Amino acid sequence: MPSLLINNASGGQLVISGAQWSGQLVPVGGVQFRLDTLASGAVYIGLSGGMTVRSGGLLDGMVLNPGDGHFVPKLGYGPSGNPQIRVLADSTASGQALLFYEIY
Repeated sequence: MPSLLINNASGGQLVISGAQWSGQLVPVGGVQFRLDTLASGAVYIGLSGGMTVRSGGLLDGMVLNPGDGHFVPKLGYGPSGNPQIRVLADSTASGQALLFYEIY
């Protein structure tokens, strides 16, 4: 399973860009994320650029605490276009959070 070392870069780190299932309208597939149990803080997963953390706005990501998993279904991307999945660590996990992911 691939993994990334996540930091606290402005706007988040790009994990997925583009439509891996372009033109397919069937609701199958997606990306499974799991944060390492040894991570020192939380990681946020968002479906757009310009992510923020705990701002209370639309760009906040789904929070993953150490050991948590999150599945982003293909329908979250849409059938075409240029969707993106970005991840961002909070300040305590920056540079230490290992995030695993698998594309189905």
